Amino acid sequence: MKITEMVEKYYFHDSSIDSVEYDPETHKATVLIDFCNWMQDDYSKDEAEKIVLKLVFSNVSSMSGEKPLFDVNMIFDCDAVDNGQAIEFFTERTDIATHSEEYITLRIVAEDVTVTPV
Repeated sequence: MKITEMVEKYYFHDSSIDSVEYDPETHKATVLIDFCNWMQDDYSKDEAEKIVLKLVFSNVSSMSGEKPLFDVNMIFDCDAVDNGQAIEFFTERTDIATHSEEYITLRIVAEDVTVTPV
């Protein structure tokens, strides 16, 4: 699916990024998200409240932001930008040991994305 379609379909607020990997040989980026399923418009009470989503971005031309090498990386906003050719995850990361917080933007420019529950 196109990035704009994904952003319209999934509400990522309060979900967290568990991992980010990039394979330069295949030009694919994989993002695992601890996803707040219960916040979705089509959520049914017989579904799990939280699930893990695997986002695989294809034909990645650029990627910026830090890998989540920290305790918590909560998504507070997500936008399709550059005419739908890129996605920006705006996150807050917290170091549990020091209680310090900082804001990080993960930006991925890609042709499309596949979303799969893990």
